[in-house]
Amino acid sequence: MWTKDGEEQFFNANNESSSVYKRKSGRGKKQTIKSINFDRYIKENFNKEDEIILKLDIEGAEYEVLEHMIENGSIRYINKLFIEWHCRKVVEISVGRHIDLLLKLADNNIAPYCWSHQRTKFNELAISKRDIARTNNDLSQFKKHESKYNEAVAKFKEIDKNA
Repeated sequence: MWTKDGEEQFFNANNESSSVYKRKSGRGKKQTIKSINFDRYIKENFNKEDEIILKLDIEGAEYEVLEHMIENGSIRYINKLFIEWHCRKVVEISVGRHIDLLLKLADNNIAPYCWSHQRTKFNELAISKRDIARTNNDLSQFKKHESKYNEAVAKFKEIDKNA
């Protein structure tokens, strides 16, 4: 699942932390894997009237995939999104980028719900501040984007209330 059809570099750590991000996967073995443009796949295989529940736990690639879906319109096919965010584990994902994506999801009437192998409650919104900030620098960056974060959270709560 990616933003284009073709091949991508992937770091296979032979466990649950394999990723397109080398630092996320630790000492993962670099390999080339086939990728599909998920936006294209959704549009070619579904209608907007179909009930689509999307679960994303793709070790940091959720940012590129969701941004691509928003930009190209397939996000409007999705009825419910379950996600495990990886911004705290992927240094390439900034606090600002995470919050911008939250706001874009809210603007598209998509609330992110928690997905994790460790969680037992799946109707919880995936909007926790602790899932965003990694360091004191991240907390400082969070403050710069806090008004956008609060705007997104308010929209998500309204979406959740009406779901």
